[in-house]
Amino acid sequence: MIDPSARREALTREGPARRYGPRLKFEAQRRANDVAGIITGLQAEGITSARALARELNMREIPSPRGGRWWPATAVRLLER
Repeated sequence: MIDPSARREALTREGPARRYGPRLKFEAQRRANDVAGIITGLQAEGITSARALARELNMREIPSPRGGRWWPATAVRLLER
């Protein structure tokens, strides 16, 4: 049987996404700001496509926001921030 308080939390907007969402967004924006300077430099060098940016970031061993490798979609999302 589900604990009534857990059920209430799951059914309301007070769940984990609401509690942790602002902090996660803040961290994502901070990380985007950190990498933005690198991407600006790459764009100044003529590397402008999402695929080329992802390839160059991987070659320079700059970790993606989740700590893995860069994909074109990840680079595009970062540019949209």
